[in-house]
Amino acid sequence: MPEPMRKTQARAAERERRRKQHEQKQNLLKIIPLAIIGILAVLGVGYTVYTRTAKPHPANPGIIGPRLEVDREQLNLGNRKLDVAVRAGFNVKNVGDDTLNLGVPKYVNALEGC
Repeated sequence: MPEPMRKTQARAAERERRRKQHEQKQNLLKIIPLAIIGILAVLGVGYTVYTRTAKPHPANPGIIGPRLEVDREQLNLGNRKLDVAVRAGFNVKNVGDDTLNLGVPKYVNALEGC
């Protein structure tokens, strides 16, 4: 049969239990700020990666406005004498979602060497 615990032994055991609980609380209080800082760091890095890789949103979502698309980037007419009429054709298309207004000049001036 086990011996009954004396009052002094019970008090010592209670003090030891309270001391261990206090140590556990102190350890937890040390870990919590580090965990919060770690979580904030991960969120900060995630946000930075997201904002750098996300496509920019237009100022007015769904509205692009008029956008001009030309079927050629260059027009090579070869070697020609200056002041000789030349004709060239290309297609222009509005790929935006608004009306595209073009002002057509009456004359196009070409400079030698261009």
